[in-house]
Amino acid sequence: MYYFGSKFFGGLLAFFVFFLTAQFALAEIRIAQSDAVKKAAEEVQESVDDLVTARDEDISDDLALRIDAFRKVLELSLSEAQDLKVKILLVEDEEEDIMLWKDSVLEGLDQALEYFEAQKEVGFSEIDDVDAIKVLAEEFKEWREENYMSLVAQINNFSIIRKGQKIIEIAESRASKIHKDLLKLERIGVEGSASLRELLEEAEGFIRKGVAGNGLAEELFLKQYVSQLLTSTSKEAVSTSTESLSTSTLSSSTSTKAISTSSLLSDSLLPQTTSSEEVSIESTSSIPSDEEGTATSTVLQKITTLPLADGIATSTATSSDVLSSSTSTLPPLEADIEDQKLSIKDLVTASFQDVKGAYRIFIEMSGFVRKLL
Repeated sequence: MYYFGSKFFGGLLAFFVFFLTAQFALAEIRIAQSDAVKKAAEEVQESVDDLVTARDEDISDDLALRIDAFRKVLELSLSEAQDLKVKILLVEDEEEDIMLWKDSVLEGLDQALEYFEAQKEVGFSEIDDVDAIKVLAEEFKEWREENYMSLVAQINNFSIIRKGQKIIEIAESRASKIHKDLLKLERIGVEGSASLRELLEEAEGFIRKGVAGNGLAEELFLKQYVSQLLTSTSKEAVSTSTESLSTSTLSSSTSTKAISTSSLLSDSLLPQTTSSEEVSIESTSSIPSDEEGTATSTVLQKITTLPLADGIATSTATSSDVLSSSTSTLPPLEADIEDQKLSIKDLVTASFQDVKGAYRIFIEMSGFVRKLL
């Protein structure tokens, strides 16, 4: 019975570890693809820089080559913006705040596409001066940096948070399956199952840290990109409300004049006017701005861990809740984390490393089971 149980569990655990590792590798590839998009954007920026400063000796004094290089930059920019638009159009979320952000980004991308297309219509054949194309390139560079690059950053940050959540979901699913098989071994009293339990709990701890880290990245995203949209929307609501109140006041004034003019009329015919409105502004949590920094697992160890439920690591803000709310159930950002000035990418990367820690323990568990056979 012991031999059969160990062999059965060992086979299942080995399969789960293999499948998990394959999924994890796939996730790494997907993150690399996001980095590839970012790299493409950087290459376009570098091309524009070269065009403006004439760092490439082959095009420094050749007008035709400069014009051709600028056209290629425009084509690359158009292609990139179109790809980003497709990516953001595929975003589906029931939460109003994320849909508000999505609409804002789509509006910005449409403006960028319109601008890039307009640049293609420039009469290049009429340009007969190297300085003229240089001025065009400089204007393009400035517009791109001021109006477009922030959109690229937002979409990339949104994408890596979602990918981080997918990675966590896979790890949670595998931990749950291993947990069920471990229960079978514990029921039949297999020697060594207590050690396996300790290892599994350690792996679950890593997963909890991964959930917390990705959750902080989510909060930071909401603070940086969504809360300002909510504030803007609230201000518009206040403005609309004020206009409504002004109109109501005007109406009241007009009514007063009407009453004065209609003094000969019966009291039952005199107009009665009242107006009242309530305006509420949605508050958002305070999270430090996203600045470049380096995330370490030591920083995330200071995050309060969340309790286990039914022996499996879970959180009140689970990884399946994809950017689900602007009010987070995760622990508040601590002063030392704020001092580190962590970026969204820093937090997701640290979360990713924590989940890798869980994978390493799964592999260790597999080796432990083999020794029991």
